[in-house]
Amino acid sequence: MKQLSPELQSQLEALRDIHLPSEAISWWPLAPGWWILIGASVTLLCVSTFGLYLRRRTVRHAALREVDALRQQFGKDPSNLLHLATDLSVLLHRITLKQNGAEIATQSGHGWATFLSEGEKGMAPALATFLAQAPYAAKVSDLDPSPTQILDTVELWIRRHA
Repeated sequence: MKQLSPELQSQLEALRDIHLPSEAISWWPLAPGWWILIGASVTLLCVSTFGLYLRRRTVRHAALREVDALRQQFGKDPSNLLHLATDLSVLLHRITLKQNGAEIATQSGHGWATFLSEGEKGMAPALATFLAQAPYAAKVSDLDPSPTQILDTVELWIRRHA
């Protein structure tokens, strides 16, 4: 090895060795980046909770819950198709009253069936006619739709219109 000059040697001897901190570095107080992350997380949690709260108060959510309740109730008593259709027709009237006002919701018969089946998002005309006439029908015919078909169609109509 090469010999160091006396001047360089004295400078090297003046240097001190690396000293480690006497205590471990604390995690508190947090760095500003952590505070930003915590704030963003709390904000996101509050916004999503408020969004879920608002969603549960919507007409669509309440109507779909009611359709599920009717589906369960009808599963226990499958013989009363007219009662199910009447309840679904009343539910659709309530949804329409809430959204479109009384001029459409007070319709019955052919006008109500036309409203339910109009447009691309409407239900099949035969099913709409059955729902419009069910509250006034005396008995179920063999041509009437199945309960599952009625419930699925009403649920789809609510998802598209409410």
